[in-house]
Amino acid sequence: MQSGVISKVDVAAQTGLTLMTVNTIINNLVEKNVLIEQGAADVSTGRKAVLYALNPSDYYLLGVNIGIGSVTMAVSNLINEKIDMREIKFSTQNKPDETIAIIKEALRGALKRHDIKTGNVLGMGVAVPGPVNEKTGVVYSLPNLKGWEGVPLKDIFEETFDMPVIVEKDTYASVLYLKTCLEIPYEDVVSLTIKGGIGTGIVLGGNLHRGNNGIAGEIGHVTVVTDGPRCNCGNLGCLECYASDLSIENEVKNRIQDGKACKISYSDANGPLIDDIIAAAKDGDKLCLSVIQKAAKYLGIAVSNAIKFYDPACFIINSKWVKEISGASEAVTEVVKEQGTLLPHQENNLVFLYEEDAYLMGALSLVSEHALAEITNNRLIE
Repeated sequence: MQSGVISKVDVAAQTGLTLMTVNTIINNLVEKNVLIEQGAADVSTGRKAVLYALNPSDYYLLGVNIGIGSVTMAVSNLINEKIDMREIKFSTQNKPDETIAIIKEALRGALKRHDIKTGNVLGMGVAVPGPVNEKTGVVYSLPNLKGWEGVPLKDIFEETFDMPVIVEKDTYASVLYLKTCLEIPYEDVVSLTIKGGIGTGIVLGGNLHRGNNGIAGEIGHVTVVTDGPRCNCGNLGCLECYASDLSIENEVKNRIQDGKACKISYSDANGPLIDDIIAAAKDGDKLCLSVIQKAAKYLGIAVSNAIKFYDPACFIINSKWVKEISGASEAVTEVVKEQGTLLPHQENNLVFLYEEDAYLMGALSLVSEHALAEITNNRLIE
């Protein structure tokens, strides 16, 4: 939900609702002080349409992003200004109910700190690192977390907090957020986010593309080396084994243990973290730079293949090391150009950025979209 202004006619056009229905809904929201009038549209002829904007007071959104070993959560107002934000670590060996209990406690604490009643929360968006049934909110599986097969996450949270809950795969939620915040006008967009793993969201024809089994866009688990190491998903030589933050950390650790010179020194058994590697690479460390350059080339191969699969007008790459290390984005672009033999005039629209909270903001956006577009189970218009 954006902080800008919109007319009733534009709402009808964007949602597919009749103008009569939109008129009824907006008048109701104005009476509730959810929407406020913001003047009239500047038109040269005809009756000027009244413009409306969100009033950020009184109503709130909850967002939860379940990651690999950590959960981030936020309370925001109606224009996605975060009022409260927390990150909580958990063991990847936790059973689902243990992690869910941590999330419940943290959300209750956030609501209590700001004296927010659940009746004033429009809903909760939950982003998870794996395929989900978008209608029932049942998590099919989370490859990097144990025991998450068939977890009815939507029902669990709705029963606890008595509010609408939307559960979505994190990369699917984030592509909608990134497309909106970057003001990308195209209807065919792919976004790829690199963190501990690699995930992709796809918008085709203006609609989120999930595929038949909710695994569309699993570019992180596309084989880039046929005889490569076994990935957590069970496949061999996946992109995640070569270009994820975790794979870069492991590669640097292994090279240091083999006696290769590096500016990083560490005592942690888990090895150096990606931030340490990025800092060392910026400082000219040859080992870290070489690992990142190698990862960038593998990423370029996967991006090139994805462009051939989906032919997007815009391809977003959301990664800290790609964005911050000189030469990394250029290496990706070079491989894409070399392998883009089917593209007319070598056309490609690659966007490189780093949005750390893309998944969490995507979770909040799920609730915003629900409040804007859905009539059923909607607290604003019920």
